[in-house]
Amino acid sequence: MPFVEKRITCGDYMRVERHHVLHIGKRAPRSMNFMETGLDQQAVNDREARKKLEIMIRGNFDGKRGDIFATFDHAQDVEEAEAMRARHNLFRCLRYFFKNNNLGSCDYIVVSEKQSKWHHHVIMRGLPNALEALAKMWGDHGGVKLSTLANGFIDNLVNYLLATEKDAKMDERPKYARRWSCSKGLKRPQVEYNEIKPLRPSSQPRAPRGYMLLPSWHIGCDKRGNIYQVFNCTKIKRSKPPRSATPRGKSVTKGRKTDVLQNMSNVRLNA
Repeated sequence: MPFVEKRITCGDYMRVERHHVLHIGKRAPRSMNFMETGLDQQAVNDREARKKLEIMIRGNFDGKRGDIFATFDHAQDVEEAEAMRARHNLFRCLRYFFKNNNLGSCDYIVVSEKQSKWHHHVIMRGLPNALEALAKMWGDHGGVKLSTLANGFIDNLVNYLLATEKDAKMDERPKYARRWSCSKGLKRPQVEYNEIKPLRPSSQPRAPRGYMLLPSWHIGCDKRGNIYQVFNCTKIKRSKPPRSATPRGKSVTKGRKTDVLQNMSNVRLNA
């Protein structure tokens, strides 16, 4: 039975999944589904949604660059169309602000939900005087909450944005509605499959060459007793060595050799 390694790369972030498969290659086309999604499949869909959101966040945002997590609340109980219109106007103001102040592209990921009232969670690039600027853009719609995006905060953030325990307080999500949306300029994940040797029990997975293993990794067994590994890693950024003060095309050792030869020739002439 074959084992495969699935590498999902997005920017400097990589997620590796090593597990057992029944076959390798394309499957037969699926028939149309006329039945409601079962509970087991809903759990799989929730897990895939969390994974995709985590990959997009880790691959495009970093707390070291000053990226932020903001929440925009609606003070009034508005309809969904009005809430989406206010969100559209907010991002239009953000794009104009970034362009007018030469801050680069306005990259963001947004999750909109309703818990008694509509609010929007936004992960975005940092900007100067962020709280004051965002509150001015949001206007009289409601309040703005702001926090810095830290690397260790991403796991809890993904679970919070797509938490299932909030479903009881939330209105039912329309069928086929997207859980989150993002800007067009974000880096998209690239997927690569490779067949590997059967996995053996190990205490800790090994990251690919050039990458560093992150603390969030997991090793277990599936229903058939086959070992699987799931771990995250980030690219190792090596600093460039300092440039030498020696002029290009000349080395220190070569200059020393020429000096020694000249001294020897002068000694012979004097002799």
